[in-house]
Amino acid sequence: MYYPKAKGSTTTVSGFKPVLKNEREKSFIVDPKVFIVWSLCNGQNTCEDIQVKFENKLGLDKDENSEVDVAGVITSLQRIGLIQT
Repeated sequence: MYYPKAKGSTTTVSGFKPVLKNEREKSFIVDPKVFIVWSLCNGQNTCEDIQVKFENKLGLDKDENSEVDVAGVITSLQRIGLIQT
């Protein structure tokens, strides 16, 4: 099982969008939904757990779809150095 863990840090907010900084000090302005996914990557949640908790944070019912591919977001965050491999 894969338990993604966020790395990097948050910095000042750019408008309404959070900014994440990787260990190389490169900053990324991210969508608030991406920030929620990143913040749920604590090394204890599986991708499935993150999907459920993400949808709960958005207040979605079981029948509603968030239209966010959480696994894809995690892969993208991993590629730019914001998720540990």
